[in-house]
Amino acid sequence: MYMGEIGHNTDEWMNSFCQAMEENNIGWTFWPYKKMDGSSFIGITPPENWTVIMEFAEAPRGTYKEIRDARPDQQVVRKAMTDFIEACRFKNCVIQENYVRALGLQP
Repeated sequence: MYMGEIGHNTDEWMNSFCQAMEENNIGWTFWPYKKMDGSSFIGITPPENWTVIMEFAEAPRGTYKEIRDARPDQQVVRKAMTDFIEACRFKNCVIQENYVRALGLQP
């Protein structure tokens, strides 16, 4: 048996869950890069104007007009995405030690 993906929760919950999986010989996986905050192996500092991308991603998409109206300036988006790629480089990330320990691993 294998648990491919589970939701994020508190460190205590994840620790108990992982222990239960291990005790019952059930394989499990957590994504190392899923969220930018402390709910992942590493933390990524959001770049300047990242909210512009998030707002566009969450904007209404019922019509082409809504999509066009919500579309941000492409130079701003390109810079934010380029900065995001740089922020994702391991040397620029912050290891989330509590998250790693909650999974029963050593940071």
